[in-house]
Amino acid sequence: TYTNITGSAQRHQGLELESAVNIARGLELRVTGSLIDAKFQNDVNAIVSNENGAQIGAPVVSYVNGLKVSGFPQQQVSIRLSYRTSIGAGVDFYITPEYRFNGSQYAQFNADNRTNPNDRTQSWKLPDYGMVDLHMGLGWVLTDLTVKKVNVDFHVFNLLDYRDYITYASDGSTHDASSVYVFYGRPRWLDLTLSVGF
Repeated sequence: TYTNITGSAQRHQGLELESAVNIARGLELRVTGSLIDAKFQNDVNAIVSNENGAQIGAPVVSYVNGLKVSGFPQQQVSIRLSYRTSIGAGVDFYITPEYRFNGSQYAQFNADNRTNPNDRTQSWKLPDYGMVDLHMGLGWVLTDLTVKKVNVDFHVFNLLDYRDYITYASDGSTHDASSVYVFYGRPRWLDLTLSVGF
Protein backbone atom coordinates (compact mmCIF):
# COMPACT_ATOMS: atom_id res chain seq x y z
CA THR A 1 0.00 0.00 0.00
CA TYR A 2 0.98 3.63 -0.51
CA THR A 3 0.18 6.52 1.79
CA ASN A 4 -0.20 10.05 0.45
CA ILE A 5 0.05 12.57 3.29
CA THR A 6 -1.06 16.07 2.33
CA GLY A 7 -1.00 19.37 4.16
CA SER A 8 1.93 18.62 6.46
CA ALA A 9 3.70 21.65 7.91
CA GLN A 10 7.09 21.62 9.61
CA ARG A 11 9.05 24.43 11.20
CA HIS A 12 12.85 24.30 11.12
CA GLN A 13 14.58 27.06 13.04
CA GLY A 14 17.87 27.41 14.83
CA LEU A 15 21.37 28.79 14.89
CA GLU A 16 24.52 27.92 12.96
CA LEU A 17 28.03 29.01 13.86
CA GLU A 18 31.36 28.76 12.05
CA SER A 19 34.53 30.34 13.34
CA ALA A 20 38.21 29.99 12.42
CA VAL A 21 41.23 31.36 14.28
CA ASN A 22 44.86 31.32 13.13
CA ILE A 23 46.69 30.44 16.35
CA ALA A 24 50.18 30.46 14.83
CA ARG A 25 51.77 30.14 11.43
CA GLY A 26 50.23 27.09 9.78
CA LEU A 27 48.04 26.29 12.81
CA GLU A 28 44.29 26.92 12.61
CA LEU A 29 41.44 26.17 14.98
CA ARG A 30 38.02 25.86 13.35
CA VAL A 31 34.75 25.42 15.25
CA THR A 32 31.38 24.80 13.61
CA GLY A 33 28.07 24.07 15.25
CA SER A 34 24.33 24.05 14.75
CA LEU A 35 21.37 24.01 17.10
CA ILE A 36 18.05 23.30 15.38
CA ASP A 37 14.47 22.97 16.58
CA ALA A 38 12.47 21.08 13.94
CA LYS A 39 8.87 20.12 14.68
CA PHE A 40 5.62 19.23 12.95
CA GLN A 41 3.16 22.11 13.16
CA ASN A 42 -0.14 20.32 12.58
CA ASP A 43 -2.00 17.03 12.35
CA VAL A 44 -2.49 15.92 8.75
CA ASN A 45 -4.80 13.74 6.68
CA ALA A 46 -3.49 10.62 4.98
CA ILE A 47 -5.04 8.81 2.02
CA VAL A 48 -4.10 5.12 1.74
CA SER A 49 -4.13 3.61 -1.76
CA ASN A 50 -3.16 0.36 -3.46
CA GLU A 51 -0.62 -0.13 -6.25
CA ASN A 52 -3.17 1.02 -8.84
CA GLY A 53 -3.77 4.28 -7.02
CA ALA A 54 -7.27 3.38 -5.80
CA GLN A 55 -8.09 4.64 -2.33
CA ILE A 56 -8.40 1.98 0.39
CA GLY A 57 -10.91 2.84 3.11
CA ALA A 58 -11.52 6.23 4.63
CA PRO A 59 -8.76 8.82 5.02
CA VAL A 60 -6.86 8.61 8.29
CA VAL A 61 -5.49 11.41 10.43
CA SER A 62 -1.81 11.45 11.38
CA TYR A 63 -1.50 12.96 14.83
CA VAL A 64 1.97 14.47 14.57
CA ASN A 65 1.47 18.05 15.74
CA GLY A 66 4.32 18.96 18.11
CA LEU A 67 6.45 15.92 17.32
CA LYS A 68 10.13 16.41 16.54
CA VAL A 69 11.16 15.85 12.93
CA SER A 70 13.19 12.66 12.94
CA GLY A 71 16.16 11.14 11.17
CA PHE A 72 18.93 13.71 11.68
CA PRO A 73 20.83 15.28 14.61
CA GLN A 74 19.40 18.61 15.69
CA GLN A 75 22.59 19.43 17.59
CA GLN A 76 26.01 19.20 15.92
CA VAL A 77 29.45 20.47 16.89
CA SER A 78 32.80 20.04 15.14
CA ILE A 79 36.15 21.20 16.57
CA ARG A 80 39.08 20.88 14.18
CA LEU A 81 42.74 21.75 14.75
CA SER A 82 44.76 21.90 11.52
CA TYR A 83 48.51 22.17 11.19
CA ARG A 84 50.17 22.52 7.79
CA THR A 85 53.85 23.05 7.03
CA SER A 86 56.42 22.71 4.28
CA ILE A 87 59.14 20.13 4.95
CA GLY A 88 61.24 21.07 1.93
CA ALA A 89 61.78 19.92 -1.66
CA GLY A 90 58.23 20.88 -2.64
CA VAL A 91 56.69 18.62 0.02
CA ASP A 92 53.90 19.84 2.33
CA PHE A 93 52.64 17.98 5.40
CA TYR A 94 49.36 18.41 7.26
CA ILE A 95 47.76 16.84 10.31
CA THR A 96 44.20 17.51 11.47
CA PRO A 97 42.59 15.98 14.56
CA GLU A 98 38.83 16.59 14.73
CA TYR A 99 36.15 16.08 17.36
CA ARG A 100 32.56 15.64 16.19
CA PHE A 101 29.42 15.66 18.36
CA ASN A 102 25.90 14.61 17.34
CA GLY A 103 22.93 15.08 19.63
CA SER A 104 19.18 15.55 19.85
CA GLN A 105 18.37 12.99 17.14
CA TYR A 106 15.01 11.22 17.17
CA ALA A 107 14.19 7.81 15.76
CA GLN A 108 12.70 7.72 12.27
CA PHE A 109 8.96 7.15 12.23
CA ASN A 110 6.14 6.91 9.69
CA ALA A 111 3.62 9.68 10.16
CA ASP A 112 0.84 7.48 8.77
CA ASN A 113 1.26 5.14 11.77
CA ARG A 114 0.48 7.94 14.21
CA THR A 115 -3.28 7.42 14.17
CA ASN A 116 -3.99 7.49 17.92
CA PRO A 117 -5.06 11.00 19.04
CA ASN A 118 -4.01 10.15 22.61
CA ASP A 119 -0.44 9.21 21.61
CA ARG A 120 1.61 12.39 21.44
CA THR A 121 4.83 10.80 22.70
CA GLN A 122 8.01 11.85 20.93
CA SER A 123 9.78 9.12 18.99
CA TRP A 124 12.71 7.54 20.82
CA LYS A 125 15.67 9.88 21.30
CA LEU A 126 19.02 8.40 20.29
CA PRO A 127 21.85 8.75 22.83
CA ASP A 128 24.15 11.68 22.10
CA TYR A 129 27.70 10.78 21.12
CA GLY A 130 31.04 12.33 20.26
CA MET A 131 33.93 10.95 18.27
CA VAL A 132 37.50 11.79 17.30
CA ASP A 133 38.88 11.49 13.75
CA LEU A 134 42.44 12.05 12.57
CA HIS A 135 43.51 13.21 9.10
CA MET A 136 47.07 13.59 7.84
CA GLY A 137 48.90 13.61 4.55
CA LEU A 138 51.73 14.67 2.31
CA GLY A 139 51.67 16.61 -0.95
CA TRP A 140 54.46 16.85 -3.52
CA VAL A 141 54.56 19.58 -6.17
CA LEU A 142 56.64 18.53 -9.21
CA THR A 143 57.61 20.96 -11.95
CA ASP A 144 59.80 19.06 -14.41
CA LEU A 145 57.81 15.86 -14.85
CA THR A 146 54.57 14.87 -16.54
CA VAL A 147 53.13 14.28 -13.10
CA LYS A 148 52.68 17.72 -11.50
CA LYS A 149 51.36 16.80 -8.06
CA VAL A 150 51.13 13.73 -5.82
CA ASN A 151 49.04 13.59 -2.66
CA VAL A 152 48.97 10.83 -0.06
CA ASP A 153 46.19 11.15 2.51
CA PHE A 154 45.62 8.94 5.54
CA HIS A 155 42.44 9.08 7.64
CA VAL A 156 41.54 7.35 10.88
CA PHE A 157 37.82 7.56 11.61
CA ASN A 158 36.61 6.86 15.15
CA LEU A 159 40.20 7.05 16.39
CA LEU A 160 39.34 5.97 19.96
CA ASP A 161 37.38 2.96 18.66
CA TYR A 162 34.11 3.95 20.30
CA ARG A 163 31.71 0.98 19.98
CA ASP A 164 28.46 2.01 21.65
CA TYR A 165 27.07 4.74 19.43
CA ILE A 166 23.89 4.55 17.36
CA THR A 167 23.68 6.30 14.00
CA TYR A 168 20.12 5.37 12.96
CA ALA A 169 16.98 4.18 14.71
CA SER A 170 13.47 3.22 13.62
CA ASP A 171 10.81 4.02 16.19
CA GLY A 172 8.62 1.30 17.71
CA SER A 173 5.09 1.10 19.07
CA THR A 174 6.01 2.25 22.58
CA HIS A 175 8.52 4.92 21.47
CA ASP A 176 11.20 3.70 23.86
CA ALA A 177 14.29 1.48 23.87
CA SER A 178 12.24 -1.70 24.25
CA SER A 179 10.60 -1.40 20.81
CA VAL A 180 13.09 0.54 18.70
CA TYR A 181 15.30 -0.93 15.94
CA VAL A 182 18.79 0.54 15.76
CA PHE A 183 21.95 0.52 13.65
CA TYR A 184 25.21 0.88 15.54
CA GLY A 185 28.04 2.91 14.06
CA ARG A 186 31.27 1.46 12.76
CA PRO A 187 34.27 0.79 14.98
CA ARG A 188 37.60 2.36 14.05
CA TRP A 189 38.31 2.27 10.32
CA LEU A 190 41.11 3.54 8.10
CA ASP A 191 41.33 5.14 4.68
CA LEU A 192 44.46 5.62 2.57
CA THR A 193 44.24 7.66 -0.64
CA LEU A 194 46.79 8.28 -3.37
CA SER A 195 45.99 10.97 -5.94
CA VAL A 196 48.07 12.10 -8.92
CA GLY A 197 47.68 15.32 -10.86
CA PHE A 198 48.96 15.91 -14.41
